[in-house]
Amino acid sequence: MRASTEQGAATMELVAGLAVLLLPVVALLAVLPSWAEAASAAESAAAQAGRAAALGPDAATGVEAGVAAGEQVLANRGVRGEVTVEVEVDDAGAPVRHGVARTTAQVQLPVLHLPVLGPVGGLAVDRTHREPLDPWRGLDPDA
Repeated sequence: MRASTEQGAATMELVAGLAVLLLPVVALLAVLPSWAEAASAAESAAAQAGRAAALGPDAATGVEAGVAAGEQVLANRGVRGEVTVEVEVDDAGAPVRHGVARTTAQVQLPVLHLPVLGPVGGLAVDRTHREPLDPWRGLDPDA
C-alpha cells in the first residue's frame, strides 16, 4: 500500500467550523440583555402610566398624564427604538368611581445590531397594566 499524499488541515477546519457555529450564539447572547432591559422598562412604563392615569381628576387629564409618565419612564431608562404608550380610562364624560385605567407600553427593538449593516429585523416588546381608578375622583371635596 502506498502512503497517502494528502495533508489535511483538520485543525484549521475545526477552528473555522467552530467559529461559524458559535458566531450566531455569541451574537444572540450579546443582544439578550437589551431585550430584557426593554421588557423591564416597558413593564415600569405601563405601571407608572396606569398610576398617573388613575389619579387624574378626569379621563382627559388622566390619559395625558399617563402617556407623559410612561414616555418619561422609557426616556429615563434610556430605551432606544420606537416607543408607544397607550392609555384608556373608563370615563364617558362623567366621573366613574370604580373604573379601570388600562395602559400598554410598547418598545420596538432591532433583533440584531450589526456594526456594518446597523439594526436588523424587529422585535416588539409590549406590556400591559390595569390600575383601579381613585374611588373619590371627580367628587366635590366641599360637598
